[in-house]
Amino acid sequence: MKLNTYSIPVLAALLVVVCTALQAQNTYALIIGISSYKEIAPLQYADRDALAFAECLKNQQIPEQNIKLFLNEEAVRINIVDELFTLSQVMKPKDRFFFYFGGHGDLEAKISHENSLLLLYNSFKTGYFQGNEFLQLSELKTWFDALAKKQVEVVFIADACHSGGLIGGKEGVSKTQKALQESWGRVTKILSCQANEYALEGKQWGGGRGLFSYHLVNGLTGRADVNKDKKIALAELNIYLKTNVLREANPNVQTPVVLGNEAQFLSKVSNAGLARLDDYEKRNFPIITEVNLKGRDDKIITELEAKLDTSIVDTYKKFSKALKEKRLAPHDDSVDCALIHFKKLVAQKIPENLLQLMKRNLTTALLERELNLLKDVRERGAGYLSRNDMANPSTLSKAIQNLREAQNLLGTAHYLRPYFNPEFGFWIPNCPFNPRLLLYPQIELLSK
Repeated sequence: MKLNTYSIPVLAALLVVVCTALQAQNTYALIIGISSYKEIAPLQYADRDALAFAECLKNQQIPEQNIKLFLNEEAVRINIVDELFTLSQVMKPKDRFFFYFGGHGDLEAKISHENSLLLLYNSFKTGYFQGNEFLQLSELKTWFDALAKKQVEVVFIADACHSGGLIGGKEGVSKTQKALQESWGRVTKILSCQANEYALEGKQWGGGRGLFSYHLVNGLTGRADVNKDKKIALAELNIYLKTNVLREANPNVQTPVVLGNEAQFLSKVSNAGLARLDDYEKRNFPIITEVNLKGRDDKIITELEAKLDTSIVDTYKKFSKALKEKRLAPHDDSVDCALIHFKKLVAQKIPENLLQLMKRNLTTALLERELNLLKDVRERGAGYLSRNDMANPSTLSKAIQNLREAQNLLGTAHYLRPYFNPEFGFWIPNCPFNPRLLLYPQIELLSK
């Protein structure tokens, strides 16, 4: 099939002559999710996030043929621009259009933020303009403005504030995010974080999702329905995203950005979707897992070496090695453990977002074995403890120390704090087992 290779400005011009006959509102979506790039650093869950958003729209009874999904190697410019042209011929006034992008955002090092880029699958590792495999924000703005003028509701969702070794570096990512945050008139924008912040992704959200995407989908499914009118307005989604993303990013900072008419209706409550979500949460419980700054790779060491004293870089390397090898606390290694190295780094001037990431991942490691046991107890029954080596007093003693250190690292404001027993344990309210010392029935003997 021959593809139309129109540029986005040409598409904008074509939009003004498209038929404007009014009919019942329809919803369309163009969804892009790129985890695996041909040349540049990969992401972990951007494709899964895009797929989840597409499923969310299907649950809204939007016809599948109205939802165009481009994942990984499918997300090339010719495919996307051709689909944009096709949709421009179809959409009518009062229709709604979701444009979702999950992937890398950057700018060429020598250009201004007005030409910030959303990078597509075939983007070159050096010299983005050599290959034309990107979407310029200025082009998208022109196209979206034309749609808005013909009374199409445009909702632009971008999860593109990732870190990593891109051409523009940290400044390029930040400037791209600032450009995304600019108001585009009647275009609604929903962004995963503010400039100078990075989006988080990890297994604790849906078994492997981005933090923003996970709560975006949950909110649109019905969790954001504050006034219980079975509809989700932009204002409700804004409150839901900021509350949950900020809370679960802690100790990192990730602040979603929502711009547009707060009264705008975005979705209907999906009872079936809420039922599936409730079932998932009944079978799981709040945990803290290791997370990544999206797109972060081995460039961390390079960045630290360029900015910090050699001794600090060496300490960070020792921390990372000890964490990987599960030498976490002094009872594992009295000299060379992750906790000792972390406490040394706290006093040093390392980037705050990296320090908070280290704190979170160290906490995760300290809790990992205990949380896995808790999951097994919940699924198999309290008798499972007697068949597990956690009944060994020596093992229990180490577990108590790990839990105490994790408590100290999380601090009093973290959303998981209520799940910690004030003295020794980690427990779940409303659990059918002993709620005070769920993990360790023998723990009282050790504490005497």
